[in-house]
Amino acid sequence: MGQPVHILLDSGSSSSFVNSAVAAQLTNVQSDPISTRVQVAGGSHLQSTLLLRGLTWTVGQCSFQSDFRVLPLHSYDVIVGMDWLEQFSPMQVHWRDKWLIIPYQNSFSLLQGLDSSDASPLIMQLCAVEDLPSHELTMDSLPPDIQTLIQGFPRLFQPPTSLPPHRACNHTIPLIPSA
Repeated sequence: MGQPVHILLDSGSSSSFVNSAVAAQLTNVQSDPISTRVQVAGGSHLQSTLLLRGLTWTVGQCSFQSDFRVLPLHSYDVIVGMDWLEQFSPMQVHWRDKWLIIPYQNSFSLLQGLDSSDASPLIMQLCAVEDLPSHELTMDSLPPDIQTLIQGFPRLFQPPTSLPPHRACNHTIPLIPSA
């Protein structure tokens, strides 16, 4: 039996990726040490140093073999990109009901996604906005959505002026000297 994973279909991704923690648990997988610089949302870059070849994965009753670049992903175990989506085109997609119908083995198969109407938390991954020293970072250099967020909650974005108040259970962060 395989390992369950949380998959994101991403038409904005040119390739497919697997989380490095998931990749470390896989056995008998052909891999190539291919280093690739990957640009992620927000413009920052991650380094993929391994390509897994012909990795078998399933959704429902459908089984696929794909190449996956290994990346330290945070919100998902697998990102399936345009390399896979193009293989199964044309397809029919219903975004609200989270399903797609793909051509599969001389017929068509329905792939059903998870229902997002439950009370689970929303996922947003925000990477570095800009690699500027803090003294060069101005409100005008931020994307408009970030400016709106900061202006909507100015108290939350003020630098701290004191330690937090004492609470029933205070926590400490042990520091490593010279780290």
